[in-house]
Amino acid sequence: MVLVSLITWAARKSLHKQDYSFDEQLEEASAKGGGLLELTRPQQYLVLGFKDRNLEARFLDGLARVSQPRILLGYIMALLMVFVGRFINDTIDYVITIRFTDEDPDALSYFLPNVMSILVFSLGLAATLVIMKRESFQQKRVVLAIVEASFFLYTVTVSVDVCLNISEWNSYEDNKPLYWWLFMTFY
Repeated sequence: MVLVSLITWAARKSLHKQDYSFDEQLEEASAKGGGLLELTRPQQYLVLGFKDRNLEARFLDGLARVSQPRILLGYIMALLMVFVGRFINDTIDYVITIRFTDEDPDALSYFLPNVMSILVFSLGLAATLVIMKRESFQQKRVVLAIVEASFFLYTVTVSVDVCLNISEWNSYEDNKPLYWWLFMTFY
């Protein structure tokens, strides 16, 4: 989604192929006597939205306004899942490793991905709240880009964490190769 958003943002002028007006469509339909059944739909790209980029912008603004409760709920659930799921689990693993083994684990490697994830979602939530509450900020579709960027950065953070810990995960169960998929299922 991030790639599609970047393409549509960068190529906005070249993607604008139609100027669609609902008023003109209604006038033409009433002149023909067909009513609402004669309305033509605005043309769309397969993945990139409407060919009328102004209509697309208005649609995304309305979508961001209507989706505000769901976006906020998504951020709150993501923060809860990171905190309850990963942060508490890693804290317990860290304490068990210190108390019951002779290893001296690096606290930074245990907690940095979780702190980064919490920070990403917290900043995304704060930016979303600021944009949604400010009446002077008319382009609410920016919120959708912030949500995409937040979840993309979370995915990058978790991917880096997995890459750094993959050798540890492959050492379980008598060094069976690719045993890490079981851990990723519940990560």
